[in-house]
Amino acid sequence: MKGLCYTNRYYTDAGTRYAVKRLKEAFAAHGAALTDAPTPPILLESGGLSERPETDFVLFWNKDVPAARVLERAGLRVFNSARAIGLCDDKALTYAALFGVGVSVPETVFSPLCYDVSDNADDGLVALIEKKLGYPLIVKNCVGSLGRQVRLIRDRAALTEIRRALARVPHLYQRFIAGSAGRDVRVYMAGGQYLGGMRRVNAGGVASNRAAGGRAEAFAASAGLIDAARRIGAALGLDYFAADFTDTGEPLLLEVNSNAYFEGIESLGADIAGAYARHIIETVRGEK
Repeated sequence: MKGLCYTNRYYTDAGTRYAVKRLKEAFAAHGAALTDAPTPPILLESGGLSERPETDFVLFWNKDVPAARVLERAGLRVFNSARAIGLCDDKALTYAALFGVGVSVPETVFSPLCYDVSDNADDGLVALIEKKLGYPLIVKNCVGSLGRQVRLIRDRAALTEIRRALARVPHLYQRFIAGSAGRDVRVYMAGGQYLGGMRRVNAGGVASNRAAGGRAEAFAASAGLIDAARRIGAALGLDYFAADFTDTGEPLLLEVNSNAYFEGIESLGADIAGAYARHIIETVRGEK
């Protein structure tokens, strides 16, 4: 069996390099060859995809949803699916897709869609945010990673300024969970099975990401948290993923990652790459 691991040609970092290296090792341990390459430019012709890769599957370590969808339409099995990647990449789409499936989330207000021709007339959003969320509150870009687009807003002046700056950028507002500031818990899953968890702690900021200065600590997920993760995976159609929750008595979902870095949890002893490889191989062989 052979597979292709497609990454983004315009961005790579230590987390991506570690993941690709470990995945190649894990597939090799199961007798499968995994070749990594940048996602190629997609050329559509009258007959479809101009060049269909000769491979048994594609491990898509990228967020280029149109490219993943075209590969699927060309008959390739893509992990994760284009739909799942798209739902995870946009936090508003994630919350919308999980609405009503029994997963608790912080109180959230979506920013309304604002076209370039729109004016900035008062739409009542500030009053709604202040009434429902209070201060301080969290503002997040809907598309972003590594905690770089997470901001703590402390008053109306700062809220008004960020609204103006992000007027035409999809974003959302969330209640600030003081008990989980700078810390969260991450649960890794594959094929509906719990692979392990870790707590991320950053004493120097509101975001817990390792890239923002956070550190990984051992954490064992409760049965309730694992059940919530299974609901998330089923609703979003994910083969493998990591879900981040508040580190509180009642964990609240923060976000879902279709291609979460896993160097931190593997440093604690988990074999995430091996679990991903086993799930993909069994799925392609029809054993799942």
